Amino acid sequence: MNQNYYDYVYVAICNLKLFSGKQLNLLKDLGLVLNHREFIECIMNDYDFNYVLSKTTIPNIKRTIDSINSIRENIRRILDYADIICEDTSEKEIFLISTESDEYPFHWKLISGMPNVFFCIGKKSILKKCNTNGAVAIVGSRYPSQYSKDVTREFTAEITNKDVVVVSGMALGIDGIAHATTLQNNKSTIAVVPGGCDVVYPHQNYDLYQRIIEDGLVISELIPGTQIIKQYFPSRNRLIAGLSDCCMIMEAGASSGTLHTASFAANQGKNVYVLPNTIYSTNSLGGLALIRDGAKILLNTNEVIDDIAKNVYERLSLYPELLDDFVEAEEQKNEEYYSPVTHNLREYNSKKIPEIKSKLNISPELVTNEEFKIIIKDILTGKSKCMDELIRLLPINLGKLSIILTEMEISGEIYSDGENYCSL
Repeated sequence: MNQNYYDYVYVAICNLKLFSGKQLNLLKDLGLVLNHREFIECIMNDYDFNYVLSKTTIPNIKRTIDSINSIRENIRRILDYADIICEDTSEKEIFLISTESDEYPFHWKLISGMPNVFFCIGKKSILKKCNTNGAVAIVGSRYPSQYSKDVTREFTAEITNKDVVVVSGMALGIDGIAHATTLQNNKSTIAVVPGGCDVVYPHQNYDLYQRIIEDGLVISELIPGTQIIKQYFPSRNRLIAGLSDCCMIMEAGASSGTLHTASFAANQGKNVYVLPNTIYSTNSLGGLALIRDGAKILLNTNEVIDDIAKNVYERLSLYPELLDDFVEAEEQKNEEYYSPVTHNLREYNSKKIPEIKSKLNISPELVTNEEFKIIIKDILTGKSKCMDELIRLLPINLGKLSIILTEMEISGEIYSDGENYCSL
C-alpha cells in the first residue's frame, strides 16, 4: 500500500472518530510508532498493540486499546471512506500535506497540537517560503474603521515588499484586505479557513478566494466539503498563529475572535503587535487590552520586519537543510552563477562594486547572491550593521538576505557580535 495513501487512511480514521491525535501521541511517547503512517502500517500488518499497551501503567489506557480494536473491526469501512476522500480531493485539485511531506510547515513541527495531516489548494511552494522568507499573521475586525483599513493596506504593502508571506483567515474586513493587498503586490499569501478548503466563507469573498487559489494558498485541517460552524474558528486561529513568525492585530473588539489568534501567538512564544486605536470605539477595546497586557505597539513595520528577519536568520542557521530549495531556486533564476572562491578576492571585488551598485539601482532582480555578498562586505567594512539596517540599505527580501548572511558567516567572511554583523 502506498505510503501517501496512509495519510488518507489516517484522515478517515480520525473523521470517523475512531482515534485521535492525542492517542497517536501516546503511542509515539511509548516508542511504539514514529508517526501516523507507521501507525497505519502497523494496523494493516496486525501488529499487536494490545499486548504492549496492557503492560503499561498509564491511566485510561483501556480507551486507547478499545479504539485500536474498533479500527481493526471497521477496517473495510475505513478504507472505503479513505478512497472517497482521495477521489474527492483529486477531482477538486486539492492536495494533502502530512508531517512526512517535505512541505509540512517547519513552524508547526515546533508546536504541540498541530495537525498531522491537512488539505491545501493553490501553490504548494508557499509553505516552504514561510521557512526561508518568514511569515506574518495579519488579522483583525470584520467591520474595521477606515483608519484600520488604510493602515492595513500600507503596512501589508511594506512587509510584502520584503517578500514575507502574509497569513490570515480570509474573513471580511482586515483579513480580506491583507490578502488582497498581498496579491496586488504579486506576493505570497496563505488563507487558513474554518471549513473545508473548497468551501468559500464568507460568500462575499468568492472572488478573493478564486484569486488566492490561483496565486496563493488555501489550507484547512478539515476534510473537503466540511461546512463552517463557530467551533472551528478557534482551531483555525491557532493554525494562523502557528504558521507565522509574529502576529499583527489591526483592530479587535473586546470579544473578537481575533484575540484568540493573539493568545495562540503569545503562547507559542511569538511577538504580538497591536495597532493603537481610539478609546471611544468598542471595536478597538480588545486591541487596547492586548497593549495593556504587554503586546507591542504597532507604530510602523520596522520592528515587525526586524523581528521576522531575526527569526528567519536563526531558523536557517540552526537548520541549514531549509536552505536547499531556496538556494536551488535562486541559482536557477540567475543566468550567471559565480563561485564564492572566485569572488572572495578583495581587489576583484572592489572593481566590481560600482558595476554592481548600478545594477542594484536599475535591475536588482538580476543581482546574484555572490554580488550581494560583495556589496554587503563593502557596507560592513569598518562599520557594523544589524539585520534591520541591511534590509533598509539593500533591495532584497528577508529570506534571501538571511541565506546570504548565513553563507558568509559559515565561510568566515563576516561574523556576528549578537545584534550586529561585522566584516573580517
